Amino acid sequence: MSWEFTEDFTTTEPVSTGQPPSVSGPYHVKIGSTELKTNDNGNQRVRWTNRVLDGEFAGCDIYDGISVPSESHKDGGAFARSLWVNLLVNLGHPKKKVQKKLKIAPKYLEGKTGYIQFITKEDAGGDYADVKWISKAQYDQLSKPQAEPKGVTLESTPDFDDDDDDDDDDPLDALDI
Repeated sequence: MSWEFTEDFTTTEPVSTGQPPSVSGPYHVKIGSTELKTNDNGNQRVRWTNRVLDGEFAGCDIYDGISVPSESHKDGGAFARSLWVNLLVNLGHPKKKVQKKLKIAPKYLEGKTGYIQFITKEDAGGDYADVKWISKAQYDQLSKPQAEPKGVTLESTPDFDDDDDDDDDDPLDALDI
């Protein structure tokens, strides 16, 4: 029995793997829906999922979030404010419009695309992965294939034969050791 149906898929994204990439590196991502959560310390944090858009890990999800700046933070919220400015600027919001008193809402993030440097929890050496928002130029630089280091390699070092004792011209033979 055959079947068919008609549906408009123009705005439908593929199903996510639900997993982050297994390799640290730069990724082009799109921010999904956001949510405001309160952590165990009573501080608020905006959380979201970054969907990798292309490459080998397209469809992978990278979980992200930034604390809402608060005077209760050790630094009075300065570090969280700097993370928010970095995120918004790297999402394409003009720096001069971001560096002022600003009411942050989901519309500033949801559906926006940008670039991140993702560090797996194994590479970060802890319990959590790390996400740093970067510019397109930084992404392009980090995405370039790394050149092979120039210099001495095992193949370029001479082969020293220590078993050759018939060298009569060895100046060290005169030493009484």
